[in-house]
Amino acid sequence: MTHQPPFTVPDLTDNSAPDRTLSHILNQLLATGPAVHIATGFFNLGGYALLRDGLHRASRVRILLGKEPLTTGASPDAPPPVED
Repeated sequence: MTHQPPFTVPDLTDNSAPDRTLSHILNQLLATGPAVHIATGFFNLGGYALLRDGLHRASRVRILLGKEPLTTGASPDAPPPVED
């Protein structure tokens, strides 16, 4: 049986190589623990697709979103509504 050294997070994540992408690093971390707790400003389906397999293996996943989603048809650059 081949013994693999424990995964260590690199000092720099810059997408310069397949093993230095953020999705690779996060998937390695997901493989080390049963529960996942995420705090983020927004949720991106493309990002979820990169982490889907690791998230589905977790016994528990909690996501705390810090930014309200846009309503249908709203522009992300639109100024906030003015309250009277």
